[in-house]
Amino acid sequence: DQQGEGGRGGRGGGGGRGGGGGAGGFRNYGAPVSNRADPRLPQLVKTANNFLAIDKTAWDAETKKQKGFKGILNKLTPESFEKLLEKILEEGIDEAQTLMGLIGQLFDKALTEPTFAELYATMCAALSDRFLAEGVEFKDPASPDPENPTVITFKRVLLSKCQEEFEKGDGAIKAAEKELADAAEAKAAAAARVAAGEPEPEPEQEPEQEKPADDAEEGEAPAKPKTPEELDLAERRKVHEREERMRVARRRMLGNIRFIGELFKKQMLSERIMHTCIQKLLSDPENPDEEDVEALCKLLSTIGGQLDHQKAKSHMDAYANRILGLSKNQTLSSRHRFMCQDVLEMRSKGWRMRRKEEGPKKIGDVHKDAQREASNQARGGGP
Repeated sequence: DQQGEGGRGGRGGGGGRGGGGGAGGFRNYGAPVSNRADPRLPQLVKTANNFLAIDKTAWDAETKKQKGFKGILNKLTPESFEKLLEKILEEGIDEAQTLMGLIGQLFDKALTEPTFAELYATMCAALSDRFLAEGVEFKDPASPDPENPTVITFKRVLLSKCQEEFEKGDGAIKAAEKELADAAEAKAAAAARVAAGEPEPEPEQEPEQEKPADDAEEGEAPAKPKTPEELDLAERRKVHEREERMRVARRRMLGNIRFIGELFKKQMLSERIMHTCIQKLLSDPENPDEEDVEALCKLLSTIGGQLDHQKAKSHMDAYANRILGLSKNQTLSSRHRFMCQDVLEMRSKGWRMRRKEEGPKKIGDVHKDAQREASNQARGGGP
């Protein structure tokens, strides 16, 4: 009796050639194990070198925690800081995986909302101080000896994330620049062909339109070639998408630089790391990258006052000489040359900013500013 044997080989059974819990049996055959519907199988997670089976219950609990962190960080304001700090801790941060996820979310928020970078840096400092005070330690999941795992701290994970984002942001900008350069080169080549009277090459069709008519599904009309207007619209859309990728990459890179500076001001990162960042941004004075110049000026505007002391004077003097050269470099736009001049002027005035950058304000401060502005208008008879 096949059904009596647990359904092996039966139409509705769970095993054998006819199994699979329904007609067809092999419906899931060949799909990755992590995508199969059998709840008895452990979920697989891709690591650096291979797949590891994990407990699905633990995975679901971790996902729930990360969703909780996201909801809490979305509500973070200066007024709610202390209350939401406690809520984050109440979620339970007792595994390195949980800590890495939280730090990753803090970075994402700081990079996409640079106005709040100081607030997120303050959250990092508060969490680190709390873990140190309570003696909380985390076991490194990548430790080569699981029996005697390496202990990692909040600051160490944070430093690794800083380095990862710094390198990733640099790579994203380089990739976007290459994409724009390749597109410009292709456009110039097309213009040269037109000027020479050469025939235009056949435009590339979208992948789904390259399907031969014979392969069209029954009752489906073969795809029509695109009109010149449609091709022009598609090309303009591609240009917009390339430019948007560049804007996103630049915004994240500048947000990362600002966040790194705020973390240094909270004593979460060392001076040595800051000097490493500055030296990397100044590594090519002959052919400077404008994104690097902007990031450099942003970083020094944020932390120059803390770095510029007697022990580091030789370093800071060397940076100033490099920046002076950049301020005269005609390959840079006038905007970036003026940025360099502003940094040099700030240093000559003791790193005093012309205008303090506005960050998130408390509701009470907003009301005070409104009252001050109303009072000024009343006295002056206008704004």
